[in-house]
Amino acid sequence: MASLVLSGLILFWAPVGLDATYSVVDHTISESGGQGVDGAWATRSGFLLFGLGVALLAHWSLRSVAARVAFAVFAASMAAVATFPARSWEASADYSGVADTLHSVFATTMGFAFAVGIVAVSVGRRVRWSGDRVFDWVALVASVAIPLRMAASDDRIGLLQRLKFLIAYLWFGREALALSQQRDATLTG
Repeated sequence: MASLVLSGLILFWAPVGLDATYSVVDHTISESGGQGVDGAWATRSGFLLFGLGVALLAHWSLRSVAARVAFAVFAASMAAVATFPARSWEASADYSGVADTLHSVFATTMGFAFAVGIVAVSVGRRVRWSGDRVFDWVALVASVAIPLRMAASDDRIGLLQRLKFLIAYLWFGREALALSQQRDATLTG
């Protein structure tokens, strides 16, 4: 859980030190960690910590093998996204097209892995209908609808992506809290 919280804080605050032309509304999180961006290390560190938190969660808590595999792919893709930075939002900045393309491939893979993992966890839930399942569906719909909206227009893509990340953080955080409660119950039971 600590890795997820620290990652979220880093990604939230990373844009503060960037050039004034960067906009959290119009530019993606990846662009704040983009090639040639001063301070990009903060965003990339946030990506790595997010991946680490998800990897630990997948390893220790998830009941479904399919969910474990999906979230291991998510975590590895998040590390790859940090390793291969996107192009900067500054059009005149030099960049590697290969790194930018790999970043996009791994970001897309991460999105698919998140959706597959949510479905795997939701199917494995013991109750037919619950608040957890409702949030699973909200996260699943957001994981598909938000990227489609982002692909359709450049308008407010930074804000949309941050909404998608917020939903992912809340979903993974809820799962981490459930693991903590299960462990506490096992220790006291």
